[in-house]
Amino acid sequence: MTTQEFSRRLSQSDSWQQLRPATRAKYLYWFRCYMEFLRQNPVKNLSTQQKITRFLSQRLMESSANTKRQAIAAVAWLYTHILHKDISPPRVKKPRQLPLLFSKQETAFELSKLPIRYQFMGWLFYGSGLRLNETVLLKHEQIAGAQIHLAGRTLPIPLCRQAIMLYASLKQPEGYVFPAKTTPDKPGANTLFLHACRSHGVDRRITPGALRANFILLALEKNGIPWTQAVTGLSTMRINQYLKMIPPKAKSPLDVFGASE
Repeated sequence: MTTQEFSRRLSQSDSWQQLRPATRAKYLYWFRCYMEFLRQNPVKNLSTQQKITRFLSQRLMESSANTKRQAIAAVAWLYTHILHKDISPPRVKKPRQLPLLFSKQETAFELSKLPIRYQFMGWLFYGSGLRLNETVLLKHEQIAGAQIHLAGRTLPIPLCRQAIMLYASLKQPEGYVFPAKTTPDKPGANTLFLHACRSHGVDRRITPGALRANFILLALEKNGIPWTQAVTGLSTMRINQYLKMIPPKAKSPLDVFGASE
């Protein structure tokens, strides 16, 4: 197809006119990149999907996943609306980010910036591996000695158990440890914790999920799979997913993240 023919088809396309100006500008850029790639490389015997895959691997190897998705969207639009070909473009998966391990000192420093209720929430994520909904619905009668008793599971109290017990003793012994209007069945529990972290200058990497991942990875390293499953209630599949986060050369999660106990 000549440049003039391509421009004519593009100008006559209703779908092209419906795109936002910024989107059209980005698509034009990727059209030029893709056509230049086809002219410079022998790809006549390749299928459309193979051409796109080779384009991504040769021209966008170092690009981010979002950039690759944008290029694929532009090329897919070109084939669908201009060349009138049905294609199955390759999918770009966002690389899995390994969770960061925080040392006890780092965690204590960051959580100390929060109001007392959110400090203890954070310690329960980090030191006991509680889920967000389990933490919000935790009751005083579930705390006995140095353990937290849930349905079918018994969890250890985190290292600051004296402070946890002190906080628990300040409230009614039969109520919730963290009484609040927001409950897990209503959106907002996670948002409230994150908002408290951001408004008090806590490291942005501190989230309920990240703190709980610390407990799970360190539990796997210290106590093994059976103990971790019994305490966290994770399935074998989820445990294996956490184990895959550790590179083969590492002996433990501590080797991966360089964190101290």
